[in-house]
Amino acid sequence: LWTLKHEALVMGVSYSEDSSLVAICCDNKITKVWDLRTYDNVMTLDGHTNSVSCCSQNNFVLATGSFDKTIRISDLRTGNLLLHFGWSYFPCIISLIFSKDGF
Repeated sequence: LWTLKHEALVMGVSYSEDSSLVAICCDNKITKVWDLRTYDNVMTLDGHTNSVSCCSQNNFVLATGSFDKTIRISDLRTGNLLLHFGWSYFPCIISLIFSKDGF
């Protein structure tokens, strides 16, 4: 058993398809990615302006949704932001999931 300690409230968790990585999104506007083989924090993603409420992984891509009404899609190999978009007519983004075919 391994315990991850976060300074903020955990809002969502997403595992990679091979269960080697876990992404944990928190109410402090940050998502941390952990390598479950080494127990190292391999990436910290920021950029949301409100709590990160949900996340979903597909291969080397991580999508995060937030109470700031945006979705950010990042490359898990580099940490680079690939896409950022939002909806003004939704109060917040509370759920995300990639389909099995990757879209």
